[in-house]
Amino acid sequence: MPAQSIIARPMPTYWLSYVLVMPLAGFIFNAMILIGIGGLLGHKPTPPELLTGWAIATVLITLFALNIDRRKPHFELTDSTLRIGRGAYATVIPLEEIESAVFGLPEHTPWWFRILRFAPQSRGTHHFISMSRACSLFIRFGSRRYVPLCLYYTWMLNGRELMEALRERLQEKMVGAESYTPAEVAALKLAKFNRVGMLRGGDSSLAISTSDEGRRPSAFIAEATKAGAATESRGPRLAQLTSLPRHHPQRRRGRRRLRGVLLR
Repeated sequence: MPAQSIIARPMPTYWLSYVLVMPLAGFIFNAMILIGIGGLLGHKPTPPELLTGWAIATVLITLFALNIDRRKPHFELTDSTLRIGRGAYATVIPLEEIESAVFGLPEHTPWWFRILRFAPQSRGTHHFISMSRACSLFIRFGSRRYVPLCLYYTWMLNGRELMEALRERLQEKMVGAESYTPAEVAALKLAKFNRVGMLRGGDSSLAISTSDEGRRPSAFIAEATKAGAATESRGPRLAQLTSLPRHHPQRRRGRRRLRGVLLR
């Protein structure tokens, strides 16, 4: 039985917009460029020059708009894969390689973003991004890669259907918000929705994996807490060493010893 796929993509740009908008945009750009350059050079463009420039500008703007339409976000969910993008530049994620997923991004955001909700001009933007964060599906997959996926938009055709189908297929891999590591929280302060990212930093290896020998998320959280406590326990010793003179032999020996411990 062939795999049934769900394709989510933005609403298409209708041909009427190209017929009406592109010639007008070409006229405006042509007038700005030719008249502006002609004024600087002391040359008044002739009607044939204006007509030729308008035709060239219209063709270039149309090709630019068509290229943007071709590169619009495109998502496809099959029985075994999730494809993000098109062609050779697409990222194909086998569902079996997905380690875990969390519904909803961390609430930790920059301070300047939180105060946007108090300004009437930016309150709508703050609400839109906040709702996108709350409805995103954070997906972890191989090599510390991740994607905050959110397709619950009215302009995204089949976006809601794809999200609901994906949540259903990843039901056994869904974990709670307590599974977020410090590296993930930092990376998601300003999340780039629907784009694949890669975690950097030592604690990214503590990301939850429901397929790691059947261990529960709480075991990973315990490991993260233990690692943090071990690092903090070295603080007094480091403070004692830094209080010595810079070239003191005991300080240099102690720094080398602590550096070796921290890099383990």
